[in-house]
Amino acid sequence: LIGAGADGRNNTADDILSLTGETVTQVQNRVLGTASSAPLFTAVPGYGLVGLRGAIRFGESSEVFVDFENIADKNYRGISWGVDGAGRSVTLRYRYKF
Repeated sequence: LIGAGADGRNNTADDILSLTGETVTQVQNRVLGTASSAPLFTAVPGYGLVGLRGAIRFGESSEVFVDFENIADKNYRGISWGVDGAGRSVTLRYRYKF
């Protein structure tokens, strides 16, 4: 599928895609656009999340924990994550000490 480019060597930046006759760079620019026309990240927008956490103790050996995260179900992403952060979630835990 990919042949050697102008330098005559395989697996270099000037390799040619056999089906279209384009270099890898030309394919990337055609599909993704140039870096200036389609930048992936120009800035990291700020965001805030609201959560609630608590526990109730029932005697000395029994306890229930509740953790309610991202209450507003806000979409957010860090610059290097690659995926969005977790949406709204509730975690309920019970602990019994022997």
